[in-house]
Formats: sequence, C-alpha cells, structure tokens
Amino acid sequence: MYHNRRPYFYIISHQTNERFSMSESAFSHEELLRDAKFKPEDIAEIHQRRRDNNRLGFAYQLAFVRLTNRLPAQQPLEILDELLTYVAVQLDIPGPAIAEYQQRRQTIVEHGGAVVDYLGLRSFGEGEIQADIYGRFREVP
Repeated sequence: MYHNRRPYFYIISHQTNERFSMSESAFSHEELLRDAKFKPEDIAEIHQRRRDNNRLGFAYQLAFVRLTNRLPAQQPLEILDELLTYVAVQLDIPGPAIAEYQQRRQTIVEHGGAVVDYLGLRSFGEGEIQADIYGRFREVP
C-alpha cells in the first residue's frame, strides 16, 4: 500500500472533477519526482499488465493519481506530457505507446479501478467534500 504525507482521494462526479481539476503547470518538478517515482512494489503491480502499452497506461494512471489526487479524465485520456515522459522513462517504454492504450476505453476504466484498489482509495462526492470541509472548519465549543 502506498503512503504519503498527503491524504489521497479521487472525485467521483464529473462536475466535481471539473471543479477540482489541475492544469499541467499545477505541479513542480520536485513534486513530479517525489510523487510519481515508482517503488519496487509499484513496478511489480505495473508488470502484471501484459503488453507495454497497457503497462505504460496503468503506470501513467497510477502516477497521475499520486500527483493530482484524482483519476485522469478518461474520454479522451487526459495526458500531462511531462508526467507521461517521466513514467515512460522509468519503465523504458516509448511514450508514444500511450496512443494504442488510448484506443480501448474499457481498459482505461478497468485500470482506473485497479489503481484505486491498489492505492486503497475511497470515492468522495461533492456532498462528502463539503461535509469534510465544514467539519474541519466549524468552531469547537
């Protein structure tokens, strides 16, 4: 199981996902290196996928979630070029292999679910996020 200083969650509703989306420039080079570097157990999980394009796609989604705290948009697959390059270099798989991965939406969705399971995440919706924020900031008697 992956543990980091930040709590991880992914946002389930499309509207909520758009409100909390990050742009490509929303992370620093240091964050990329810290959050998207694979550990041996990650590599083992990634190598459970059969072909290079599937390994790259799964690994990309894993790194994306760790970096942004959400799944990438899946139709079409949201690509952050710098992240894709870093993932491809770590796996020694050419980055353009992602194009073949993007052709099969079912695989993208299945891998998104597998990433969520692997990281032990739970889904938050808009109401749960608002309740969490309210709970954190209300006055305690």
